Amino acid sequence: MSGTTTSNSWDDVWAEFDARQPVPAVRAPARSRPASVWAAPSFKRLIVLMGCALVVLYLASPIAFALQVASAIQRGDAEALSSQMDWASLRPALEAALVAGAQANHARPMPDFITGMARDMTDRLASPSGLAALLNERLASPGQPAREMLDRIRVIEAGLWEITLISPWAPYRSAKLTLALVDPLRLRWEVRAITLPSRAR
Repeated sequence: MSGTTTSNSWDDVWAEFDARQPVPAVRAPARSRPASVWAAPSFKRLIVLMGCALVVLYLASPIAFALQVASAIQRGDAEALSSQMDWASLRPALEAALVAGAQANHARPMPDFITGMARDMTDRLASPSGLAALLNERLASPGQPAREMLDRIRVIEAGLWEITLISPWAPYRSAKLTLALVDPLRLRWEVRAITLPSRAR
């Protein structure tokens, strides 16, 4: 009897002791935050790839445009050349080149009639049909692809390139085209100045 009472007393003591112990707070498991899209390595790689693609497109665009000009010259396509030239800038450049060429053949100052002839020549050349006919005559090589005309490339500054076209069968004949980027968003170029090819030797 007394053993049973003692046992019950100890049970009561331990029960009271357990009841007095603080109950540990139950915390909800911490939620892991999703990785930021902007900091993800894959997004950074995408940005780098897009940047590289834009650089490649920019570097290729003037060359592709020069090939279009060469193809128009091969065909003698005045309509195509008309949309590829900046005629407002090209006319003064052509006139200056023709006057300088005439002056080079005269030790003395040129007579007025020669200057007038240079201007008349400019009027004929500073038109799609006139320029297409001259460039086709001096540079075109029937049966040759337009890419064979591409000779040298020089970057003058950002948005201004110089590309030299030659006649594949007469390399001494060359025309230097100064290309200007007129629409950066569309990568649209125009010929702003041109050095005319020489005549046959």
